[in-house]
Amino acid sequence: MDEKSIPVSAGTELSYLDVKAQETVNEFLDSEVCNVSEKQAKEIRASFEQENLSYEVLNKILCGEIENEKFYLETKRLRSYFPKGYSLKECKEAVWKILDNWFKRKKGNIDDNNR
Repeated sequence: MDEKSIPVSAGTELSYLDVKAQETVNEFLDSEVCNVSEKQAKEIRASFEQENLSYEVLNKILCGEIENEKFYLETKRLRSYFPKGYSLKECKEAVWKILDNWFKRKKGNIDDNNR
């Protein structure tokens, strides 16, 4: 929490864990690419209190898929990046193409750096 890598509210929840459990959570976070929300910290605390805290439980809580998560773009702002004649459908298709190209370029750079 001193490095401000997790929200204060999540850190508060995790502060109820004993030192060994906190170290386990810290090691897990160091080895995985995920963040801790307050809700997740509460789940971790509950697992600890039930004496059920393990790497498997941490993986399920912290890295599990987020169901039904939605992402929205403001239509007005989205349209501001495209010519006036573009329909919303054309804007969305263009955004997906841009993201696909960006991902391919980024993946290529990562692959090049690993050689």
